[in-house]
Amino acid sequence: HEKGAFTGATEARMGKFQLAGDGDILLDEIGDMDLQMQSKLLRVLQDGRFRRLGGKETVCVDVKVIAAMNTDPLQAIQQGQLRQDIYYRLSMMSVHIPPLRERKADIPAFLNFYINKHNATFHKNIEYVSRELISNLESYSWPGNLRELEHTIVYAMSHVSPHEHVL
Repeated sequence: HEKGAFTGATEARMGKFQLAGDGDILLDEIGDMDLQMQSKLLRVLQDGRFRRLGGKETVCVDVKVIAAMNTDPLQAIQQGQLRQDIYYRLSMMSVHIPPLRERKADIPAFLNFYINKHNATFHKNIEYVSRELISNLESYSWPGNLRELEHTIVYAMSHVSPHEHVL
């Protein structure tokens, strides 16, 4: 927005597209964006330009857009949560990452990653994860996906004595 565009606008501020410059921008959970905002976004995507709130000049941007959703975009279109034209504008390449509950064979690798990541944080030296723990983790449905797994590992690590090497 420009300075004076509304009450409290004491200085001009650049928006996310302008800050991205000629780089990349991640639009996370685009299906949660209201439809009016999606129409404004569509104009920026189509034209590569916009006008800041209260501004008179058009700002041109050349931004690569990465959009993420935790739901099926075609289903979101059918339910009226995502504009079809936005979907076709953004869907040049689609990457589907299955949830953790559908790729439980990856759990040991993620365990090692998170343990190595947090060993220094907790001043631990955990080198081994019991087969029982792995089995318990693999039997869980992981609705919170990787964030939940990481938080579970952090919680477990915070309750292990500094001298133990097994989780």
